[in-house]
Amino acid sequence: MPIAMKRPVFALLVTLALCGVDSFVSAKKVHSQTSAMNTQDTDPMFVEPEGGTPVTPVGKARWSATSSVPEWLQLFFAFSWIGLVGSIPIIIRKLTGTKPQTKTQMGLSVGLWVTLFGGLYLFTNVILFQSAHFDTVRPLTVVECIYLMSQMITTVGYGDITPAKPRGQVFIGLYVIGSLFVISMFISQLSEHLAKVAADYEEKLREKMLENATRAASENAEEHASENAVGDFLQPPVPDKSKFLKAMAMFLVLDIIFVAFFCLWPGEGKTLLQAIYMSIITLSTVGFGAFTPVTESGMIFGAFMMLFGSAALVNVVGAFTELMMQSHAYELREEHTQEALQKLKENTWGGDEGKDQVSDIEFLRFALISQNLLKDREVENIMKAFQSLRPVNGKIPLAVLEAAVKHDKDHQESAESLAGK
Repeated sequence: MPIAMKRPVFALLVTLALCGVDSFVSAKKVHSQTSAMNTQDTDPMFVEPEGGTPVTPVGKARWSATSSVPEWLQLFFAFSWIGLVGSIPIIIRKLTGTKPQTKTQMGLSVGLWVTLFGGLYLFTNVILFQSAHFDTVRPLTVVECIYLMSQMITTVGYGDITPAKPRGQVFIGLYVIGSLFVISMFISQLSEHLAKVAADYEEKLREKMLENATRAASENAEEHASENAVGDFLQPPVPDKSKFLKAMAMFLVLDIIFVAFFCLWPGEGKTLLQAIYMSIITLSTVGFGAFTPVTESGMIFGAFMMLFGSAALVNVVGAFTELMMQSHAYELREEHTQEALQKLKENTWGGDEGKDQVSDIEFLRFALISQNLLKDREVENIMKAFQSLRPVNGKIPLAVLEAAVKHDKDHQESAESLAGK
């Protein structure tokens, strides 16, 4: 074929090839779009979940920069929430029975009120926030502010409202740390009080058991009556499940109220399963944020329920832990009793070798160890401390003990002053 004829043929082939590539690409795009549409119809990520219709995208639930709640009602809601949180120190004082307020308690109370009112002012006037619900970056309304502060204090942290600027983000981070420090101190005091209440209850229960056993021993002149009295005293109380059941019942009541509100309240639009999931994630302070309040009424309700619900769940966890510890101690008490009895038989506590009599001091040590109130090593250290005071015939003057206590106090104050420097 002549060269002149080859050139048009070559050009025609190139043109056909380019047209084919273009047609292939266009067909590929159409196929991809069709596949994507089919995927949305069949893929589990796009179809309706088993629990109900998918949640409305948060971008469609818009929150106005001006609250629809009257201003007086906003302030009432804000001061009620702040008063509830701010009254924690007073509640703890009433529970613990602390008459004179210590400087530490006063400082914590002042710090808590400053944290609450400072956050209310800064979040509504100074710091800018962003949200998928917002049309623009802006400060919060009073309702949104209390809703966000409740998330911070309870560590729910939905993430539906976040600071928009770097400086605001740093401040919010420091604010969260400070508020958690203050709240954790009060929670620590409350936990100590609950532990003391539990210990006092167990001690009163033991005293009542011993009193009943002693009365039975005095009323019955049987040979083994006194032995039964001691046995009843050493027998640990059966673990009480009532506290755990009451705590669980209270949590379930709050959880049902939470679920009912977000299922039935107009505008929230949660299905039953979504509301149950939301309640557990919220009240456990996990706060994934897949389902959150989308109305102002929901934010007001959620701010209070975060406090009550999370406290109720903490109470459930504490009661369950206490029940498990009591059950564990109940199961191991026999082992502790046998161990203490074996030590007593072996005269490992400094008694006269070969004697078959038990003194009051030895019985005390036996009871403390058998009930797992003190370890053998701890009892031994107490006895060594007593021996260091040089007793005569097993006794020491009271003045010697008072002087030793005063010396220990002076030494502690000296150490604290050196540490302060």
